[in-house]
Amino acid sequence: MLNAAKDNAILVPTWYSGTSKIMEQVYIGNGRALDPAKYFIIVVNQIGNGLSTSTATNSGGAQAGPTFPKVRIGDDVRAQHTLFDRKITV
Repeated sequence: MLNAAKDNAILVPTWYSGTSKIMEQVYIGNGRALDPAKYFIIVVNQIGNGLSTSTATNSGGAQAGPTFPKVRIGDDVRAQHTLFDRKITV
């Protein structure tokens, strides 16, 4: 839970084709490096990697398949910044 001072938040950014799976399996959990009892943890997946809600395989209509927009790391950075800013200021 985010504390009153809002200084216990951790954003775990994605990497090229990164997913949250290894973070969930190794680093996040009670007694682990990223302990949810201590930290407000925000983990995101790289846009279009198959686990995010916006991918070429699970989008419909005009954005499905090869017409899915080209995504770059800068797009991820901007999206993560917006997400983190919204989560922390709420």
